[in-house]
Amino acid sequence: DLPETLPLWSRLTTTSESCLGARCPLYQSCFVTRARERAAQADVVVVNHHLYFADLALRSGEGGEGVLPEHEVVIFDEAHALEDAAVSHFGRGVGTAQLDVLVRDAGEAVPRSDGRHTLLQAHATQVAHAVEDFARAAPTVLGLSSAGSTRLLPEQRERLSPLLQQLSTALGTLAAACREEDAPEIVNLARRASTLAGHLDFIGHSDSRDHVFWAQPRGRGLGLHAAPIDIDHELRSRLYTRVDTVVFTSATLATEGRFDFFARRMGLLRGDGPGLDPGVDTVLVESPFDYRRQACLYLPAHL
Repeated sequence: DLPETLPLWSRLTTTSESCLGARCPLYQSCFVTRARERAAQADVVVVNHHLYFADLALRSGEGGEGVLPEHEVVIFDEAHALEDAAVSHFGRGVGTAQLDVLVRDAGEAVPRSDGRHTLLQAHATQVAHAVEDFARAAPTVLGLSSAGSTRLLPEQRERLSPLLQQLSTALGTLAAACREEDAPEIVNLARRASTLAGHLDFIGHSDSRDHVFWAQPRGRGLGLHAAPIDIDHELRSRLYTRVDTVVFTSATLATEGRFDFFARRMGLLRGDGPGLDPGVDTVLVESPFDYRRQACLYLPAHL
């Protein structure tokens, strides 16, 4: 019966960033571990698009460990909606709230009586100051309104560069200090800080024409994002090399009786010319409905 607005939620939950995985002392008794074990014994596991692509994104990260069991076949129902789900997980993003959690975790990674606490707290404070400077100055630098996202053009990202560099440097210093330790909690801090610094560097300096960049205010905070425009390359490298058989099914995959558009978006065309890849089979099933007798066109005349 805990309310959703309870501040304690941040203490009761974790994310893929802060979870220690197998290095956690409570790993075997964790409900997530038990759920994974049950899934690993199952013949069929049903998940939604977002969880599946979150798993692919995690497997491609530094840890290489996903949340779903290994599998040989995946069937994507309502596959026309896959692109949006894939884009949201194959992109990069850094938010001030995310950075605040990192600062908090760094300050609490070891007890105050531990000699390492003072050093970690000092580096965490440096990151906190950089986050404050960024959150205060970035909206003005970018000319952001209080609501809605704004695309980041190259000249805007260039103006933002000094703030991002300050933040990235502070994160790099924290990561370097944490790499000297072997405690799982501190090693995890190094990975998180290093990953966020890499995202900031990509968002601030990448000249990629394959990504779109934008900023999004969130309450008193701010998020910066980069997402691939096309996911065909991502699917070829992350999905098709891992799974033996992939089935896409939906009522709206074909255009004028052909799958070329969907196949191009999904990276299923031949690499050496036009047409589908030789390994791709297609089946177009006509609708079972008699539209001439079972459809009604309604035109409201009063509007």
